[in-house]
Amino acid sequence: FLSAFLAFVDSFVGLGDSFTLFSFLFICEVSIMESDTQKSEKVILLGLQGAGKTSMRYIIFASFTGAETRSLGMTVGTEQVDLKFMGSLAMNLCDIPGQNKFWEQLFDSQKVSIFSNVAVMIYVFNAESIGTKDEALEMQRFQSCVNAAKEYSPKSKITALFHKIDLVDEHLREERYGQRKEQIQDMFPKIEIPLYKTSIWDESLYQAWSTIVNSLIPNIDIIHNRLDDFCKINELNEVVVFEKSTFLVITAAVQEEHYDPHRFEKVSTIVKNFKLCRRKSASDVEEISIGTSRFFALVNKFTENTYILVVGKNRSSENIVKRNIKIASKSFQGLL
Repeated sequence: FLSAFLAFVDSFVGLGDSFTLFSFLFICEVSIMESDTQKSEKVILLGLQGAGKTSMRYIIFASFTGAETRSLGMTVGTEQVDLKFMGSLAMNLCDIPGQNKFWEQLFDSQKVSIFSNVAVMIYVFNAESIGTKDEALEMQRFQSCVNAAKEYSPKSKITALFHKIDLVDEHLREERYGQRKEQIQDMFPKIEIPLYKTSIWDESLYQAWSTIVNSLIPNIDIIHNRLDDFCKINELNEVVVFEKSTFLVITAAVQEEHYDPHRFEKVSTIVKNFKLCRRKSASDVEEISIGTSRFFALVNKFTENTYILVVGKNRSSENIVKRNIKIASKSFQGLL
């Protein structure tokens, strides 16, 4: 963990002596506190059999590793998981089976139930299907799902994942992705449907799901504005919020551009892998502090449901940053 984390931080600070960098990250835990303003958002996960829907759900929300998902069986009935985030958001995640015999039954008898009151519909495409016999069926299924979602939940957001991209030859990935994106745009020219390339083996899965969860948080603008103020007042370079259990990126305040647009999701992968390594330990991490002549990095508990990770170049300011974290934690307590 430390070697991976050191290498990551070094990529931030190795940009020249004139570059001052602090990275302040909140890692927010799934809250178990009740909230009077809590609203449950329905998210449905759809796709053909073998697209990888259940595997990604277990990786993000059940802390499975990619290798551990090989033991999962096929989904033979609708599986629902109730999740809570930061006390202000409850999510009802519905994993719909993709086998033809189950799907036809569900679509005929439970279409209204499945597609009513949907906040987000996620359709998972198998990236290997282009050019195979499953391609036409996959697009037909996708079209039926989008039409049903818009009929019974007109305000629902539609997101598509081009999954298992790692199984496509590297030199063909962009071409296949472009083909699927064009097919979607031609099918639904008036509906905005983002398409994300994803794999269970890298940070791309976290990037896609971070965007999805971000769109559901009711007070996200308030959180972002306060983070932005904190970032500017403390002359920080970046402030990023992560959900503690899943390590999904919630929001970020960025003061300077960085060459790696996926760095936050890489942090998610590194920290979650560290957590998985400690699963059998009954103890919890209170604080991690590492540093060199070029930077310091601090992981510390923040609010009741959060941790904070701070990265900076000026190690002499570490104690000041710690004090500011304690002060700021009070104003974020009700939000995170």
